[in-house]
Amino acid sequence: MKKLISLFLCVVVILTFAVPAFAADAAYNFAEDASMKYTIPTKYDSVLRSQTGEYAMICGDVIQPVGRMNLELSDESAVNLFLGTDDIPKEVKEYVEELVKRNELDENNNLTVTYFSPLLLDGNSYTNTGSYNGMSMRTDGIYIENMPTGFFFSVNGSKAKERAAAIDRITFSIAGMICEKLGFGQSLLEIYENATGQTVVAAASSDFTQVQLMYDNYRQWTYGLYGGTDWQLGYASEKVIIRDVEFYQNFTVNGKPRQQNVHMPGKTVKSTHFDDPWATAYYSILSPLDEWISCEIGGITWTFASWV
Repeated sequence: MKKLISLFLCVVVILTFAVPAFAADAAYNFAEDASMKYTIPTKYDSVLRSQTGEYAMICGDVIQPVGRMNLELSDESAVNLFLGTDDIPKEVKEYVEELVKRNELDENNNLTVTYFSPLLLDGNSYTNTGSYNGMSMRTDGIYIENMPTGFFFSVNGSKAKERAAAIDRITFSIAGMICEKLGFGQSLLEIYENATGQTVVAAASSDFTQVQLMYDNYRQWTYGLYGGTDWQLGYASEKVIIRDVEFYQNFTVNGKPRQQNVHMPGKTVKSTHFDDPWATAYYSILSPLDEWISCEIGGITWTFASWV
């Protein structure tokens, strides 16, 4: 039985541990005490740090102490050890496997994921979690920054001009239900024409229009200790922050592609109960709810938590 302690010993250079100063046995008991201990914001959304370098995740009214692990996706031995560790949930492993495949597709990427979980705390004790309605609960989270989608929206040939003239926004959905729209302020064709100072008159077989996004992704899983013995997934959620929208287009007015970057900071889309996941997980413990996020441009869909 491979336990987390084996993982700690083998890859200690990439781990940061947090040891809680207290335990809790009732819902939201962490809130008052932990709020005085974990006071330093971090770059990881909803994660706080103490003066002594310990970490905690904000889960609604709960401040949940967690350990931290950094995992380089290009480090094959560390990844294999992570995936082979029994105590890490299968949902987390599957997500890391997707990230590894995405990292391998882009030679310029050398991505590092940051994993937070109470399971990484010293002693791997269930008393480090809180509870909701008497059920022990915990939330695990993975954070990854500056992820590219690649040019998932791509139209080539004589239809590119017509499609570019009709598209002026990105539509976001949660579990397939439209929730928000991000407008470009003008169509893709107008963006190109304004950048080149030229008017596209006719379509050609050499035309193309492409769009990719750069974003941060925060994926989390909330579990309940069902029956007091087994951790069951109740709720999977995520938050996506769009950092850049990149347009790469070519039309026949000059015969050369022109790349344009549009910076749209602070655009955030998140699952409905991302900030307060424990109640949702509790009531979904027998039928887990996954509020995954996707976006759509011109009828082409990108799902942020799945690339391959």
